[in-house]
Amino acid sequence: MSEEKMQKDYSGVVDVQLPEIEQTAKQGNITEALDKLLALEKQTRVAADMLSNSRLLIAAMQICRLSGDWKLLNEHIILLSKKHGLLKQAVTKMIQEAMTYIDQTPDMPTKLELINTLRTVTEGKIFVEVERARLTRTLAKIKEDEGDIVEAADILQDIQVETFGSMDKREKTDFILEQMRLCLAKKDFPRVQIISRKISTKYFKDTETQDLKLRYYELMIQYALHESQYLDVCKYFRQIYDTPSVQEDEARKTEVLSNIIFFVALAPYDNEQSDLIHRVYEDPFLAKIPLFKEFTKCFIIIELMRWPKMEEIYGTMWRESFVFDVKNEDGQKRYKELHKRVIEHNIRVVAKYYNRITVKRLTQLLDLSPSETEEFLSNLVVKKTIWARIDRPAGIVSFQQRKDPNAVLNEWSTNINSLLELPTAVVLMNLGGPKDLNEVQPFLQNLFSDGDLIPIPFQQTAAKFLAKRRTPKIQEQYAAIGGGSPILSWTEKQGKMLEERLDKLSPQTAPHKSYIAFRYSSPLTPETLAEMKKDRVERAVAFSLYPQYSCSTTGSSLNELWKNLTVLDPESKIRWSVVDRWPTHSGLVEVFARHIEKALSEYPENERKDAVLLFSAHSLPMSVVNRGDPYPQEVAATVQRVMERLGFSNPYRLIWQSQVGPRAWLGPQTDQVLEGYAKLGKKNLLMIPIAFVSDHIETLFEVDVEYGHLAKEKGLTGFKRVDSLNDDPIFIDAMADLVSKQLVSKRPVSIQLGLRCPLCTNEKCGQQKEFFAGQTSQLKPPAFINITEAVMIQPSHSLVKYDNPVLISRTDASTKSPLKGTVLDKKIGAPLPPGKKQLPPVDDKGRPKTPSQTEDILNSILPPREWEETGQLWVQKVSSTPATRLDVINLQEQLDHMLQKRQARETGIDPVRRELYSQCFDELIRQVTISCQERGLLLLRVRDEIRMSIAAYQTLYESSVAFGMRKALQAEQGKADMENRIKELEEEKRQLEQSVLELKAKCEAIEKRESERRAMEERKHAEEIAFLKKTNVQLKTQLEGILSPQKK
Repeated sequence: MSEEKMQKDYSGVVDVQLPEIEQTAKQGNITEALDKLLALEKQTRVAADMLSNSRLLIAAMQICRLSGDWKLLNEHIILLSKKHGLLKQAVTKMIQEAMTYIDQTPDMPTKLELINTLRTVTEGKIFVEVERARLTRTLAKIKEDEGDIVEAADILQDIQVETFGSMDKREKTDFILEQMRLCLAKKDFPRVQIISRKISTKYFKDTETQDLKLRYYELMIQYALHESQYLDVCKYFRQIYDTPSVQEDEARKTEVLSNIIFFVALAPYDNEQSDLIHRVYEDPFLAKIPLFKEFTKCFIIIELMRWPKMEEIYGTMWRESFVFDVKNEDGQKRYKELHKRVIEHNIRVVAKYYNRITVKRLTQLLDLSPSETEEFLSNLVVKKTIWARIDRPAGIVSFQQRKDPNAVLNEWSTNINSLLELPTAVVLMNLGGPKDLNEVQPFLQNLFSDGDLIPIPFQQTAAKFLAKRRTPKIQEQYAAIGGGSPILSWTEKQGKMLEERLDKLSPQTAPHKSYIAFRYSSPLTPETLAEMKKDRVERAVAFSLYPQYSCSTTGSSLNELWKNLTVLDPESKIRWSVVDRWPTHSGLVEVFARHIEKALSEYPENERKDAVLLFSAHSLPMSVVNRGDPYPQEVAATVQRVMERLGFSNPYRLIWQSQVGPRAWLGPQTDQVLEGYAKLGKKNLLMIPIAFVSDHIETLFEVDVEYGHLAKEKGLTGFKRVDSLNDDPIFIDAMADLVSKQLVSKRPVSIQLGLRCPLCTNEKCGQQKEFFAGQTSQLKPPAFINITEAVMIQPSHSLVKYDNPVLISRTDASTKSPLKGTVLDKKIGAPLPPGKKQLPPVDDKGRPKTPSQTEDILNSILPPREWEETGQLWVQKVSSTPATRLDVINLQEQLDHMLQKRQARETGIDPVRRELYSQCFDELIRQVTISCQERGLLLLRVRDEIRMSIAAYQTLYESSVAFGMRKALQAEQGKADMENRIKELEEEKRQLEQSVLELKAKCEAIEKRESERRAMEERKHAEEIAFLKKTNVQLKTQLEGILSPQKK
């Protein structure tokens, strides 16, 4: 084969001679016409005149077809494809011309002979690989029609179209799907799995490939059903369910969703199955098929399912589906599997609520015999779904594993933080939403009662009226999105993920616990504060889930928090700080940008740049905006940062939604924008809910349903919405970053929170800002005191009563030498002149006073305190003054005051409480010693014994903690290493199994190709011999015809 530069143009010659040759053929002189054509073909081929050569080859095929001699056609296809120096494009056109004759053959043997001839001449030629693939598929179809499925599948497997660069991707995918179909018909399931990996499912994202996507997943469902991989079947049905054509067909959508529910229920229980069934249950469309929703709910709630009752309620629904069709063997098998799943669910429920249960009672709950109960229990124990032990003689099943001392110590050590440290609270504040339709009216009443959000006259009375009036309409909206708002479930998930991130990011403030404080639905702020008080929280961060601050949202939530704190925490035991706004945080900007890029990738590439980005936020009344609310500016700041991150790749606008009432609101409104762009001819509009962090009614209903219908009516075919942030890991990282920085910040709130709106008239707002701004935000670091320098520090206030301090020595500034023995005058607080002697103290009768034995004992029990201050050494001895009843009462009051002032914990191990009670006990010893020295000395022994015991217990406790934590860490490390090793071995096993399958398939394919090649070569050799013999006879006849006139 060659593609040389054309040396001579024979088009003029061909234009003249080709009609003559065709005329000769029409007169019946086929041989003469072909001889002339072959001679001319050789000239064009040698001259590399591709166009003329192509015309002649096509003409040769037409002349052979005109003759009706199919054998002659096959011979000339072989002859012309073996010429020296053939041109690739010319041969390709000849093959394509000959392929058009396949359907014109008079009978099946002729058709097969022509197909085999074309496959022979195309073998090994890359430039006709597509034509050979099409011929092979035609041959496979013929074999399939004849009932030879095995041969049809084997023939089609010989073609590896995934390596064909010249074949269109759609045709290539269609060819591979046909290979999968035939392998399924042949029941060659391992090869189906291998072939399926040749298709990238990303290709199915294009709306033009929906038919191929449906075919692919229907074939994969057949494969997974054969392998009884019910969870995979459910996943494949979910892919079909998400296809636009299925979403538009409600009957088909219902059918597919019902199959998803059945197969996820059939799948064995594990974390993935549990997560999937919960996500299926949250599908809004499920509300339209309530029986299926109730069936799904049975596998989610932790309650027993009695099989007879299940059959009574759902039996008809099961039998109407092919999944549990009792008329075929597979349906019966799946029906039994469903019964097993119900029993396994019931066993898990029993294991959750019971530590021990009799076998007799368990069999009653499961509706099984004792042997069947034991068999199911054993299977779940082997799968490590539950832990159980059966005591057959006693007839008792135990679900609580007995732990050895090391395990108990390890478990205790893992909870050491909860024993020693109180949780750092993160209070997630948001609007909230009704969990079900019954909560809609209370939610609306709370909403309309909030004067910060919707200021109206006669607020409480009007709120009841408006809530009752609007409830039916709002209930319809919530019913359309699944019967309730998902905002609580999303916020709970965000909180759990945030706890995990913070424990790793800020271990010094761990453990962290998230709380939810919704403004208008449960859990409301008072409920949250009550829970925090129960958990003895001392440090909390109020985190606003509104990224942009508004007095109507974040301000209202903070006002509510402050109002309840004055009632539920009047002593301010909880130290607060606030994350009140974060419109330009890098994490928030990044997650919005990535979601936008993902949504833009769904548009066709040639339309992507023209898509208009519509950043939509909840609107505000103009009266609020004119008051100085910073919300519009902060929303605009978020939009600006996101567009900077996107490089201003698309045109964009900031628009506003959710206007309520006749008053003027911030605009333009979203519905007006959609209508306006429809008139301007825009088709591709991408909605970005820039002020919301999770899905709720304003995204799921207002944007998706209402604006979706409006866009459809106006012909906006490219209307889409960006996914909400929900549980995106980048978003959670941003929240963790904000909280961790706030925990160590010296500012309890942002600078902006302290500034009120210029025209603010709400006094609560000002008081709330003062309260949070006055909080002590920064955590107190542990106090590390150098023991060697302790005497240099002036002692703090003590509950023990001391005399006034005495100056022992000082350094004179003029002499630079210390003056010893200077005593501080207790009245005037200055040293005596150096020349004067200090007179000894005297008693009432003027006699010199000497230190008593009581004072000596007091000084030995409670040594004097010494400290140095500005180069002066001071000493302070314990007082020997007897205590009165009033002194004891004052001591008790001082103790209570100091406990409250230093925020001592009421329970648990607390060094502050221990120190104060020790001082109180020392003061009691002082008082007792003054009145009776022997009692004081005895109390001293008691005190020392208590301190020694506590020190011993503390040492034992600390060593136990260290041991437990070390054992726990070793166990976790060993477990992690073992899990990693198991994963590596499983992956290695899977790869080896896959390699074996692939090598086996390759060996079979090679053997088959070799046998076919040998057979083809033998057939080709035989055909060449026959052709040479025939040519010899023709030449001999021609020679004899030439020589015969000479003889005459």
